[in-house]
Amino acid sequence: MSQLEIEELVSCTETGRELPENLLATIASYFSGKSNIYAYMDHAVALGTYDDGRIQIGLGQEERIVQLTLFDNVQELRVFNKEQEFRAVNIAGEFRWRLRVDGQGTQTIHILDETHKLWGAVKESKGQEKWSLLRSDRGSAIYYPGTVYKNGEKGLIVRNYIQFNGVSLLKEGIGLGDAGLTHFVDERLCEFVDWPAIERGEQDYGRS
Repeated sequence: MSQLEIEELVSCTETGRELPENLLATIASYFSGKSNIYAYMDHAVALGTYDDGRIQIGLGQEERIVQLTLFDNVQELRVFNKEQEFRAVNIAGEFRWRLRVDGQGTQTIHILDETHKLWGAVKESKGQEKWSLLRSDRGSAIYYPGTVYKNGEKGLIVRNYIQFNGVSLLKEGIGLGDAGLTHFVDERLCEFVDWPAIERGEQDYGRS
C-alpha cells in the first residue's frame, strides 16, 4: 500500500449556481484544452473527457461513447485535471457548483492525496479508439478515456483538503471541544494513474 503524506499548498475556491442549459458555458469559462470527466447520472456512472467545450463520456454497460450535451439527468458532474476541479451538483433542477484551483490564491491549506482503484480490468479490446472498457468479475463495466492494455487496471488520485483545529476552526467560531484534531473541508479528483499490483489492498473507487 502506498505511503500517505500530508503536504501544504495554496488553493482557492469559487462557487455559484447555474441552470442545466448554461452549465457547459460556465465550465468553458474556466477550462481550456483537455481535462477529465466524472459524471453521476440517473442511470449510470461514467468517465470521459472535456476538450474545449465538448464533453464525451463512455457508457460501459451499453458499450458506447456519446457526447454529453444535456444535463437534466446528471446528478453530479466533475471536470478535473492536475491543477483544478469544477464540481457541480444538481439540486432540484439547478446546479450548485464549486471551482477549486491549486497553486493560486492566498489561502494555505493541508492536503492528503489517496489513490483509489477503478473497478474492473481490461478484458478485451472493443475497437473504440483511445477508450478502454474495464469490466469487473461481478459484471459491472466502465469506459476509461485512454488506452489500457489487456488485464491492465487504473487508479484515481483523490485529494483531501484538511484544516487543523486551533487555527482555522477557532476563527469560524468552532471550539476545540466541538471537533477533533483535523477538519476535512473539501475533496477533489486530480488525475488517473496506473494501478500497480502493490496497491491492490486499497479501496475500490465507485463501487456500489
